[in-house]
Amino acid sequence: MTTPRVTVIVPTRNRARYLPQALASVFDQTRGDFELIVVDDGSTDRTQDVLGRVADPRMTVIRQDPRGISAALNAALASTRSPYVARLDDDDLWLPDLLETQVGALEERPDAGFVYARCELMAADGAPRPGTHGAPLRYPADPFRSLLYGDCTTSITSVYRRGVLEEAGGWQEGALYCEDWDLALRAARNHGVAFVDRVLGRVRRHESNSIRLTSSAFDTRLAARERVLDVVFSAEDLPPAAAALRPVAYRNLHIGAALQLSGLGRRADARQELARAFAAGGSPLATAGRVGWSFLLWRGIGRFRPTAELARWLMTHLRAVRRMR
Repeated sequence: MTTPRVTVIVPTRNRARYLPQALASVFDQTRGDFELIVVDDGSTDRTQDVLGRVADPRMTVIRQDPRGISAALNAALASTRSPYVARLDDDDLWLPDLLETQVGALEERPDAGFVYARCELMAADGAPRPGTHGAPLRYPADPFRSLLYGDCTTSITSVYRRGVLEEAGGWQEGALYCEDWDLALRAARNHGVAFVDRVLGRVRRHESNSIRLTSSAFDTRLAARERVLDVVFSAEDLPPAAAALRPVAYRNLHIGAALQLSGLGRRADARQELARAFAAGGSPLATAGRVGWSFLLWRGIGRFRPTAELARWLMTHLRAVRRMR
């Protein structure tokens, strides 16, 4: 194969324990016309030994001093000419038909700059956990406003057109968190977004990844999420419909922060975030409804797979009714 259709980027640092499984899920894809670029961002564990045991000629390794995940992703992007680009984290997994499904979805939607799907959660040992990440666009005809309403995408199931990535400027280097939401917003500003309502990836929760937030990491992540919105809403050429969503976007951000702070046992900080949600300027009644529904999902029915699936069905049905209206 001389001209791969898809470039798969796996940034890694000190994840020798999980990296072999991530790479295996790439090589097990039903669509094989890809190149795999692994960027070793200054690992000091057995990562080089793991990579040295891979004999597949489709894999290339880039080694660099520690510069961060966005710099690692951009280093791989600069070295590819494939029309499609996908990203997989070094501790997560793909289902076997992810590339086939997502590239097919982009080929059916020439207006879409990227496509994403759902992910299911798993424990450190790979055992399933309740809940999924990823949701349909709230405003299907306006993906930019949908992503301002809340980040509904999942990075490891997202496949981008390379030209869209380059137009957006790639991943923001120096960002510790939310680099994918930031990128998705920049891409959705000028392009459509497709959603495949299937689980195509598995996200691993363990002690050393950013999904499992500790109290010490939470404030940094929240500040990063606020910064993403601050940059968007400070743009002078923001479309009026997007600008009007500002109160709701910050409201949803602060409600999500309150939920996570509550889970961390930081009750006073959670109450402060709820106060910020009500002060964001949206309808107090709508904010109260959003708070109640979110806490019900987070602390109640979202913890168990059957009730989580029921809640997901109900939300999908409500969105369909809203679109019809």
